[in-house]
Amino acid sequence: MDHSDSVKASVPSYLKDAQMIKQGAEARVYRGTFLGRSVIIKERFPKLYRHPEVDEKLTRRRTTQEVRSILRCRRAGQYHRL
Repeated sequence: MDHSDSVKASVPSYLKDAQMIKQGAEARVYRGTFLGRSVIIKERFPKLYRHPEVDEKLTRRRTTQEVRSILRCRRAGQYHRL
């Protein structure tokens, strides 16, 4: 098994049919479907240079803040259907 096979084997099932749109320093962004609807999936990956507990807390905090921002936009009537 070469490196590309091991990477493919580690892909979560919900990303198997998704198309990667962008990869940045913090996450990978995919376009896919969920329950028959078009969705955007953001996969945050661990930073190996950070202590695991610190990385988990930062990731959880940033994800929570992002969800709150999205909800504020939706409440203000600013959202986009895919």
